[in-house]
Amino acid sequence: MTDYSHSRIQTFQQCPFKYRLMYIDKIYRPTRTIEAFIGETIHKALHDLQKNYRTCRIASMDDLMDIYRTYWEKGLTDDIVVVKKGMTVKDYYSKGGELLLWYYHHYDPFDDLEIVGLETDERLQLPDGNRYYVRIDKLGRIDDTYYVCDYKTGWKGITQTDIAYDTQLGMYALWVMRNCPDVSRVILRWYSLATDEHFERDADVGHLAMLEEDVVKKIAHIESCERFLSKKSGLCPYCQYQEICEKTG
Repeated sequence: MTDYSHSRIQTFQQCPFKYRLMYIDKIYRPTRTIEAFIGETIHKALHDLQKNYRTCRIASMDDLMDIYRTYWEKGLTDDIVVVKKGMTVKDYYSKGGELLLWYYHHYDPFDDLEIVGLETDERLQLPDGNRYYVRIDKLGRIDDTYYVCDYKTGWKGITQTDIAYDTQLGMYALWVMRNCPDVSRVILRWYSLATDEHFERDADVGHLAMLEEDVVKKIAHIESCERFLSKKSGLCPYCQYQEICEKTG
């Protein structure tokens, strides 16, 4: 039995060689691109913001920026790579602050949902014996309707087309349906911080069954793979294994 996550499956699809290094050879090298770092930092700040609300300790806008700055300064190291030309670490820090402020102004006082879980650490049992890792940014509810929420921190934001191809929240919705006895409806919600909007879609049981079947097929393909070849793409400059990859090293 193996625990598979959305990012694990996605890594194989992007580059089997990187997958082998990370998950089979277990050569651990944390992703140190500025994009990954800023995404992690924003998620941590939003987690604390919602946690404060959940415990009736409402954070002010200044509190949120202090939380963001603390996580940024604590996590920032000299080995973080800035790939985009003309951009600096300071530029990324400022943009991250803007995204958080937009979110704060849009959703304050953050009482639209009853918070059930934050950064969940659960597993969805799959038909093949493996498990799917369920890490929901924010799980909320209104009566017997549950909301599976995800923060998107990319600078371009997301669109309706993007969410149509998003499989991650669908798998999370399956876990909610199978583990929350009082659930009657599950809504998937994506927060697009860069465009200051959110998108929603009802989780359809029939679609989720097909989605689970597709995930199981992808896992079977991974487990039957014998040659984990490197795949060159636009993601290579952001990869932490460039110096040991035959196509980029």
